[in-house]
Amino acid sequence: MKACVIGGFALLMLAGCTSTGGYQTAAKSEIDWDKVNQVERSAATGSNRVIWVNPPLKEVERNNPSESNNGSQ
Repeated sequence: MKACVIGGFALLMLAGCTSTGGYQTAAKSEIDWDKVNQVERSAATGSNRVIWVNPPLKEVERNNPSESNNGSQ
């Protein structure tokens, strides 16, 4: 009996952590290339190098999710 209760509780916990992926909005994030270029130009004048771990993002409205511009300028 105790094993069934623990097993049931574990299943409920796992079910609570899953997502259907159905929530979407029209606002998407994409790389803010203006900010990236500004920072890299500024760094180049002082002989510094920038390594982007998390590049700056900006919110954009998009009707079609395939219109992403991440990864290319």
